[in-house]
Amino acid sequence: MFDKRYSILSISILLIIVIMCVIIFSLKYSKKKESFSSTCSIDCNNNLWDNYFKTGIKGGELKCYISNGCPPSERERLGNAWDSKKVTAMMPYYNYYNSYLKGASFQFNHSSNYLSSLISVRNTLNSSAWNMISNMTASQWGFPGEGVAADLDNRYEAIKQQNNVLNELISAYELINTYYKIKVSDLNDLNYNTNFKPIVDRFYNYFNSNGDYSDKNSNLGGNNHRSSNTDFWKAIDYTHHMLQYLGDLILKYQGIISSSSIPDLGTMRNSMKNYEGYFTGGKIKQINVNNYSNNHVYKYFKTYMDGYAGDKYLPNNVIQDSNVTDSSLLARKVRETAYNNYFYENLGNCNNLYNDTIDNWSQTTTRFNSMNDAKTSLETSYFNSDTEAQKSSVNNAKNVFWNDSTSTWRPNLEESNYSQCNMVVNGKISNTTSGVFNFKEYSDNVELKRKQIQYARRDVYSSMYGEDVVSQNISENLSVCPVVDNQENLPITSWTRSIDSNQDNECLSKNSFDSEKSSYRIGTSEDISGKMKAGYIVNGQDIWIDNYRTMKEKVKQLKTITENSFNYNSKDSTHTDLMRQSGSLMGEILKDRDWNLSTHEWENMNSNKVTNNSIYFVDKYLEMFNSLKLMDSPIYDFELSFTMNGNEMVFRSSLILVNSDDSNTTVSNIQIKSSVGHKGCIRLYKNMYQYTDYLTEPVTSISLPPIKGVNSPILSVIYNNLTWDLDEMIHYGYDINIICSKMQDHNDIYSSSNGFLYYHSGSQFGKLYFGSKDDNNTVEDDFKWTLVKNPSTNTYMIYNKNSKTFLGLGIYYRLESNYGLSTGIPIANENLNDNLEIRKNTLYFLSFTDFETYKNSDDYNDNQTYTGMLNDCSWYIKSLGNNQYTITHITGRVLWFTANSFQLSTSSSTSSDSDSLTAPLTSVNGYINFTEPISQETEEEQQNISGSYCDKSSTSDCYNVNFYFAPSSPEDITSTLSVESLPTNLFSQCSNQQGNNTLTNSKWFGTYDSNNKYSYADINNPEQNEFSNLYQLYGDGQNYKSGVLSLRGGGGSNCATSNFCHVTKSLLTSDTSDRNVNSVIQTSQPSNKQTGSKNMTVSYKNKRNRNRNKTVSVPLRKYNYKCTRDEINIYKVYGNQLKQTFDSTKNPNLETIQDDSYADNDSNRKIALKIYSTNSQYIEGRDFGIFPGGTSIWFRNVLDNGRDSKTYLNYSKLRIVTGNANTIFTNYVTLANMASVTNLISKQKLLFWDDRLKFKYAGFDCNERKVYAYNNQIIDLPT
Repeated sequence: MFDKRYSILSISILLIIVIMCVIIFSLKYSKKKESFSSTCSIDCNNNLWDNYFKTGIKGGELKCYISNGCPPSERERLGNAWDSKKVTAMMPYYNYYNSYLKGASFQFNHSSNYLSSLISVRNTLNSSAWNMISNMTASQWGFPGEGVAADLDNRYEAIKQQNNVLNELISAYELINTYYKIKVSDLNDLNYNTNFKPIVDRFYNYFNSNGDYSDKNSNLGGNNHRSSNTDFWKAIDYTHHMLQYLGDLILKYQGIISSSSIPDLGTMRNSMKNYEGYFTGGKIKQINVNNYSNNHVYKYFKTYMDGYAGDKYLPNNVIQDSNVTDSSLLARKVRETAYNNYFYENLGNCNNLYNDTIDNWSQTTTRFNSMNDAKTSLETSYFNSDTEAQKSSVNNAKNVFWNDSTSTWRPNLEESNYSQCNMVVNGKISNTTSGVFNFKEYSDNVELKRKQIQYARRDVYSSMYGEDVVSQNISENLSVCPVVDNQENLPITSWTRSIDSNQDNECLSKNSFDSEKSSYRIGTSEDISGKMKAGYIVNGQDIWIDNYRTMKEKVKQLKTITENSFNYNSKDSTHTDLMRQSGSLMGEILKDRDWNLSTHEWENMNSNKVTNNSIYFVDKYLEMFNSLKLMDSPIYDFELSFTMNGNEMVFRSSLILVNSDDSNTTVSNIQIKSSVGHKGCIRLYKNMYQYTDYLTEPVTSISLPPIKGVNSPILSVIYNNLTWDLDEMIHYGYDINIICSKMQDHNDIYSSSNGFLYYHSGSQFGKLYFGSKDDNNTVEDDFKWTLVKNPSTNTYMIYNKNSKTFLGLGIYYRLESNYGLSTGIPIANENLNDNLEIRKNTLYFLSFTDFETYKNSDDYNDNQTYTGMLNDCSWYIKSLGNNQYTITHITGRVLWFTANSFQLSTSSSTSSDSDSLTAPLTSVNGYINFTEPISQETEEEQQNISGSYCDKSSTSDCYNVNFYFAPSSPEDITSTLSVESLPTNLFSQCSNQQGNNTLTNSKWFGTYDSNNKYSYADINNPEQNEFSNLYQLYGDGQNYKSGVLSLRGGGGSNCATSNFCHVTKSLLTSDTSDRNVNSVIQTSQPSNKQTGSKNMTVSYKNKRNRNRNKTVSVPLRKYNYKCTRDEINIYKVYGNQLKQTFDSTKNPNLETIQDDSYADNDSNRKIALKIYSTNSQYIEGRDFGIFPGGTSIWFRNVLDNGRDSKTYLNYSKLRIVTGNANTIFTNYVTLANMASVTNLISKQKLLFWDDRLKFKYAGFDCNERKVYAYNNQIIDLPT
């Protein structure tokens, strides 16, 4: 299928092409047919051709009309005629150009006409021949490339090359004329390769390949300029050589300023002579360097050559100067003498001045280099203190300067013969003498220094080994030569070499190193022993610092002698290695000190912190409990007695007592009782963390033990009653339930089967009910009452929150409000006083609004009514104990309640009007009434009262005057709070509960930087020794000089600064026979297993920046250090600090809200309201607990369960119930904010531990995992 389609397509394309070709041919043919006939027709004017050649109409056609009918022969005839005519026209111009140029004179000997003659010849040739040749060449040939046309083209190329060279001669002259006479300094910026070399190269070709340029095709045009030695050829010759020699000097000058290739003196003279041949007017008179006085390149070199070899050297090739009589003073002669006699300074001066300017004399360079190498080797080895290099440099110096025939040193250059090798300037040679290097004396100094270094190194090694090391081999040489004056009694730095006459023969020989020792030993049985002692503070003397100072002094001695530092650079690596080894070991001494003393200091700090924490706890946290006290109220008074050290102790206090004895001694036979006879509960703090709750006496409903007979340490005792006092409930504004029950069990007040006094919309005039809270027709707020105390009468007002009314008993009720009647006596509602004479005392409710209205009225009668209302609402409430009270009106009438069913009082004024009242509620199971004052009742009524009002009878006709008063059931607010676990990173530094997180004492205890410079050993007294500033010792990067190689570390500090961990120190396995760790503070240097030396490896970086190790035997790293969990840990609920600082006087997580660094109103602040454990083995108060105020919690690492085996507390099992502090403080009263709350009744008081016990005693059991708050009035009451 594909092949078939392809064939069809191909055929179609071919057809289209054929058709197009036919069309095009037809069009062309038809066009020609219109212009020409089939016959031959010719129309030419040969006289016009010559003009067309000369006007140079480029591309012009043959100036004839030839019809299409003419045969090819006719066209060929006309083409030949055209070419013949063109040749005839051009040849005169070709011949003229060649003959004129060959005969042209360039006036070389004229002082100023050379350039003008070049220009004149060029202009003549251009106007007379070249322009016409160019024009005629532009016209076409009839038959180009054949015969006469080709011949004439070759002639044209010859003329063209001559014309180009002629123009180049002008350009070259201008270039030469510019550079041969300008100031030599102007050549500094000349780009030779760009601006000079191209034309030099072209004229090289013009001169050496003339057949391609000036003499091209000379067989045709006769332009054989070279063989004819025409002026044109001379100009090419002169220009070529001038460019060559000028360029040569320019390159030499640029070679000097670029310190590249410099020739020797003879080569330089040849270049100067060549230059003179062409630039002194001998070739082209117009070019004469002597006509210019400025410092051109020729003058520059001539000045140097004359000054160096004398002014007779360039013209005569002899080293003499017409103005200097003693030729030996000429620089060239001085150089020869210095070379022959090994005069180091003179030869160096000459080489420095002339090697790079005028005379690169290689032999002097070789010899001077050998002497300079010897000097450099001596100086370098002396400077870098390489003892092997020093030995080699002395031997090398002797190889150069030692005279074997005399077995002594060659004579040294005397200062009187010193020469600066200066040039002749103005016929004079200046010279200033200078000091000379004495190779023999310097070699002697090198030998002495070498011996000093070796002995100084021995001293360093001795400081690097423990004083108890027996013998340690040091594989290093120890010199014999040279002999030193008083060697044994002088410091190494003060050694001097004995004079030669006192030296051994060996020390004066060429081989003065043959008898030196190859090694020596250090130890108690050797000539020199180890110097390092075990680190302690002995009678105030810091042994670590002594060891450090000894080593530093020995290193300083070596440094002073070697004159090097701890950096390698060009210094000797072996001494730097030793310095770095000792520097690293000095760091290890300070590290060992850092670990021992820092641990000691942290132990002291932690001990002080424990004391301060306890003081802070007493001053800040226990002080909070004082805010619970009621002013001038004895309800919290208690008496504490116990036996301590055989003495009976008795204390009296109110609510809280703090033990002023900080010894935390366990006392026995503890007893606590209420001063007013109440049953009470106690929280006993054994210490600032652990607390236990007790009762003053056993109570069946509470499982806590009684305090009597308990033995325990006492930090503080917190006391409270198990019942609520009336003043307490009013003080905090609790919502109160008034319970109408004849129950004998005081621990079941909150039973739903009890009757609770309440207000209902059906409660009207003369009706006051009580009933069960289970009644669906009531709401919880109906049962809530609030007491308001009138201090002037010592009476109370009973207020119902839901109805906003006060309970009254009297005659100042309002008919409209209490009866709800729309008829009656209108004036009675307008003025209460109008019908008081007909009213009887009745229970009623007075609205808060009415109370305020009459109180604030300016009307006298209203004020009288207000006084009556206030009197109606005033009650005496008397406590009977165990939350029981009687309610007596200010008039003496006593409230009572029925036992079971609703009853109407026979004396009630409503009995006759019962039909007009709303029917009583069927859900009500009892009602409240009152007695008349005893003085107003009949004898019979009094007898009825005494028999009817009973507390123990359960008969239906028995009434009761004993009411229970208790706060309404607490509100569970847990759902508004958060339950949190403790974060997992508390023990990041001591993750293992068993306390075996090993710390690496091969690094620093602390983290030291520019802000933390001192070890904890010195932090409180950084000036006590000069090595206390570790950061300064460390310097920039690794600083072996000061003995602090690196500041890496911080494991000890990270542990010690943790609020949850601390550092412990123990013996190595090899030292356990010592049993106890030595104290770092000693009165004499201890000596036992833990003070002995052991092998330790120190690391340093060598010259190649590679780590290298050195093993020494020293009394360092003799203890194990571990990061152990604190026995008791404090966690701050908000802003928990994982870290503490060394200057912390207490645990920062212990700080109260008032003292910590966070703003009191921080919107993110939280407090803890409850803590519990999901593991029942963990006991609050014993193993974990919450601090008063809820800022922090605490927990132990090991349970305090009294067992021999340890049980570790998993703190992930602890749960903290937290709340936003701002929200809590806004809505609730807590220990943390109680002292600052001005109106306690405006907030709900959270249940504390003792509040929970009160509720439990009254029959309400609080869930241990929940948080509760009292229901408060939170209202504005009348003043």
